[in-house]
Amino acid sequence: MELNDKIRKSMNVILDSIQEINDIYRNKEKIKTNKETRSHFERLVEKIGEGINRIDKMNPHFKVFNDLRNVVSHEFEVNIDRLISEVDKNLTPLKEEIQGFISKMLSSNPVLKNFEKFGNIGEQKDRSKLIDALLDKLNEKDKEFRTKFPNEPTIQNYSKAIDQITDHPELLKLSSDNSIVATQIIESISEWARNTQKQIKMNEPFYEESEYLNLVRSLPLKDFYQNFKETEIKLKEIYKNNEINFSYYEDKISKFDKKLDVERIIQGELKKQTKGKVDLKNGIENFLSSPEFKKFEKDIPFNKKSYPKYKEKKINQAYDEANVLKNNFLKNWENELFKRKQKYELEQIEKARNEFINELYEKIKQFHKLKEILEPFTKDLGRLWDLSGGVWQNSGFEILKYYAKVMEDDQAINALAEMLGRYRKAEAEFEEIEIEKIVIKTKFKPRHATKGEVIGITESNDINSMLPVEIATLANPATKLIFLKKFAEAKLLTYEFRNQNVSSKEEIEQKEKQLKEKEESKGPIIICVDTSASMRGTPEQIAKTICFALTKIALTENRKCFLISFSTKIQTIELSDFRNSLDSLVKFLKLSFEGGTDPLPALEKALEMLETENFNKADILMVSDFIMDRLSDKLTKQISNAKQLKTKFHSLVIGSSHHKVVIENFDHNWYYDIKNKNGLINLVKDLYESKI
Repeated sequence: MELNDKIRKSMNVILDSIQEINDIYRNKEKIKTNKETRSHFERLVEKIGEGINRIDKMNPHFKVFNDLRNVVSHEFEVNIDRLISEVDKNLTPLKEEIQGFISKMLSSNPVLKNFEKFGNIGEQKDRSKLIDALLDKLNEKDKEFRTKFPNEPTIQNYSKAIDQITDHPELLKLSSDNSIVATQIIESISEWARNTQKQIKMNEPFYEESEYLNLVRSLPLKDFYQNFKETEIKLKEIYKNNEINFSYYEDKISKFDKKLDVERIIQGELKKQTKGKVDLKNGIENFLSSPEFKKFEKDIPFNKKSYPKYKEKKINQAYDEANVLKNNFLKNWENELFKRKQKYELEQIEKARNEFINELYEKIKQFHKLKEILEPFTKDLGRLWDLSGGVWQNSGFEILKYYAKVMEDDQAINALAEMLGRYRKAEAEFEEIEIEKIVIKTKFKPRHATKGEVIGITESNDINSMLPVEIATLANPATKLIFLKKFAEAKLLTYEFRNQNVSSKEEIEQKEKQLKEKEESKGPIIICVDTSASMRGTPEQIAKTICFALTKIALTENRKCFLISFSTKIQTIELSDFRNSLDSLVKFLKLSFEGGTDPLPALEKALEMLETENFNKADILMVSDFIMDRLSDKLTKQISNAKQLKTKFHSLVIGSSHHKVVIENFDHNWYYDIKNKNGLINLVKDLYESKI
């Protein structure tokens, strides 16, 4: 995990603590009166400070909480009123600053970063928090410092599903043991979530209803009410269980026309205000102009001049009420549609989750199978995760198990492969090195506070402990120089006390030059394996097992290994690229040996590989019965040139019908007699005697 990832994780933990404090703040008095609430509040302040300690405690907003954390942690009795006041004042600025930081921090992992930026679930901050919560659940040992799964409505369905997916003992143990596998599992889960949501969006049955809702929302107020009956008929087909109270809206809307008849409403108000004594047959404006108006002027809230504004105000009030009703209806409809979408989404997520966990948990089983077989080959087990879902896995496991068992049962084959893989008999090279000759000198230093018992005489430069004879030497001008020389060399005769401290000092007396043989690292291996028909049977088994074992050696020693199988044409596998080569290795192990024998293309390819950066110092091993034609002069010359550049050519000759001229081109030839039941043991013995 990179630095930015760790910082964001700590910030999300802080945000969770801030949210908990806000929840407690709903009843601040309880912090003071309830011991448990107070303790929890103080621990949350501490937790924020500890999280800040991992980020940047010098930032002004951050420093406040770092200081508060020190107060809570170290003061015997905390002033709770002061603590509440300081938290209250600084909590919101801290939250805003952290949210600002988090919005700019995306995961360093490209797959997770892509999900956070473009995932179609919730907002970016929610997706980022989901990834952090997932990382923490699989990696963070301290549960108190784990990010909580986000519970925002648009992402909570996935939060719950992913939390359930990861509630699997084998998955949690596997993730805890191997951080690479944990990251790959998280990548798989994020891809699953993204693809699931994509499928839900593509297939959801609510598109037409959502579009219709948007259309109704865009209607002018009058059109909305005029078309309400049609809208109601359509929605009743969908919401048959009275999820929307249509009778309520019918009743309200039926009164809408009356509410918009503002003049009639005002006439009713006037009659009420004048106790029915006014004549409004000729209209309100005529009444306001008549002498009769003077009698009621003090009881009427408008006159002829202000009446238009009063009427406009009443109309606006009527339309506002109508708008509120419209918005309430649309909100009611929208909420019910959201519930249906959520229910559908939850059902689809649950279905997808069940399918996914079947695949994921099966992959974990397959991973353990691979781990069991291949752990001796490579400690980089994280690379095996992607392989555990390969199409080859059923028959592939069987063939891998078989050759692993052959190696386990037949120690001679195992030893043979080990030695072939380690053979590197290069010319010794020497380098000149300097060897330091170190002399250890012992010194005695008395503890003057207590002299202790005299146990003998020693040499030192401790004047306080010197013998009288040395004092006499110092006092005599003729011998004073002798005293000073002995003092400088720490060779004065002095008393040795039992309470003296003994110390030793390493001093370099001299340096001398020596020749040392250079240690030469084991280089890459290029294996040429004869897969012709003449190799069927025991030779085939020996050849395949050796290739299998050499793969193990190459991976455990971090060496490059390249396999060239040949009969009349060649096939190649770079075995050291384990993730991409395992499928090919399985195919090779399952291969039936057949066809003629033509070693030229294989050796030409091997020589070509020597020109590449990864294999320019490789040794070449050919495994064959060597029942073949002699090599061309051109190829023989190329082999000779490669030898001059310190490439070693080895052959493992299986059987006794080999072409002697061909094997003369190799530096070292080992023979395995398949007719001799002790053939392998004898071969291993020969290899040991050649001082590999």
